[in-house]
Amino acid sequence: MQTVLVTGVNGFVASHVVLELLRKGYSVRGTARPARIDSLRSTVGANYPELDLVAVDDITTDNISDALKGEFWLFFSVLSTVYRLLPVGIDAVIHIPPMMPPAKATTDETIKAMKDATLNVLRQSQHAGIKKVVITSSWAATVNPLGDVSKAFTDVTFSGDDWGVVDEDAVFKTGEPNMMIAYFASKVMEEKAAWDFIAKHPEMDLSTIIPAFIYGPFAPGFPARNKEYLGSNMHIYGLLNSGGDLPMQMPPMFCDVRDVAKAHVAAIAADTKLGKRYLINGGDFTWKQAVEHLTKVMPELKPRLASTEKATPLPGTLCKLDAGPAEKDLGMTEYISWEKTVEDTIKSLLEEEKNWST
Repeated sequence: MQTVLVTGVNGFVASHVVLELLRKGYSVRGTARPARIDSLRSTVGANYPELDLVAVDDITTDNISDALKGEFWLFFSVLSTVYRLLPVGIDAVIHIPPMMPPAKATTDETIKAMKDATLNVLRQSQHAGIKKVVITSSWAATVNPLGDVSKAFTDVTFSGDDWGVVDEDAVFKTGEPNMMIAYFASKVMEEKAAWDFIAKHPEMDLSTIIPAFIYGPFAPGFPARNKEYLGSNMHIYGLLNSGGDLPMQMPPMFCDVRDVAKAHVAAIAADTKLGKRYLINGGDFTWKQAVEHLTKVMPELKPRLASTEKATPLPGTLCKLDAGPAEKDLGMTEYISWEKTVEDTIKSLLEEEKNWST
């Protein structure tokens, strides 16, 4: 049985990765900040006792050797009579950076934090002799943060060969902190730093998973979400605008968080060395389509749904994402439909709402 370390275990993507790993029979160790460890142990730990939780205060600088090869003991029985304790090390690492930067962080602070965290995980994994690492990246890493996002509405195909180019002087001189510019720039520079590191350590096997915009229900058995920390699901929640306008139309490519988790675990499970960037994409939909679908399948929500009267067509032909390598190497041949993703996400958000009002 392999043991996998997952960073930021209480995150949106990480929590689903944990569940997928457990379903596939892996032992899982997860990191979280010390302030959250006790609450996670009383909630997640109670729901998933096979998950081992380790406190890491600051993953950008902390020594995480204890998490990688620390005192973790596996308890098992033979014929229900013989019991042994064995120390278990980590076989692989899945590093999942935050989906969005802190709202008050400057662009340079965001980029530095993202890069430092990723490089710290890679350095210490290499030092511990761990060869297989999977990192969550983003479609944002394939485009330039200043202007190229509009390429989503052109008839182009993005592949694992596409990289954003960050003009640091321009990015850092954009004035007040811009969360989206900071996010796109950080994803480009963070992933490039990871591959630069791997180029110096070819014995390691790095795969990066590059999803389109990630939506989906929150993982069962994990702590409730604050309204301020919905991540990309804030766009889906914006559909509940009681006759108001639709949210700003993002590039409509998407991937359900449960499919994102499957891709990560498939990369860990691969017997051969991968060493690739894998784009994954579940399709596309507009907010107008989402509201029209919810009106049909959840008519009781009609008074809460945003109005589609001011919806405008997409500004151009939608781009394509080349997910062929993920299909070939990771077995990503089927994806959850956007209809199911929207339905399940809305149901999950409505459950979360109950906690906000108490």
